[in-house]
Amino acid sequence: MERLPETSHGGATGFKIPDGVKLNQIPVEKNIGQMLLDDELDATLLYLNIPNLVDQSSVDLANHSNFGPLFSEPEAESLRYYKKTNIYPINHTVVIK
Repeated sequence: MERLPETSHGGATGFKIPDGVKLNQIPVEKNIGQMLLDDELDATLLYLNIPNLVDQSSVDLANHSNFGPLFSEPEAESLRYYKKTNIYPINHTVVIK
């Protein structure tokens, strides 16, 4: 989501980034949709292109041939994973390089 620090979840809760951790914010003049199209991002966890108060993307990626969900049937994959592991799959993740 293209939220400025003050409108981010961390900004709303007073979260401070620990020393040694680098956080890259999406520049105010950019948006996730266009950054994906321009190969500036490889993926996104969440993509909202519906008008709202904080997110800026308006690019319709739903029908774009280069983009799609990780799993073609996410609900079925969640159920398969649960049946295999007895672990309820989370719906958010954090990737750290």
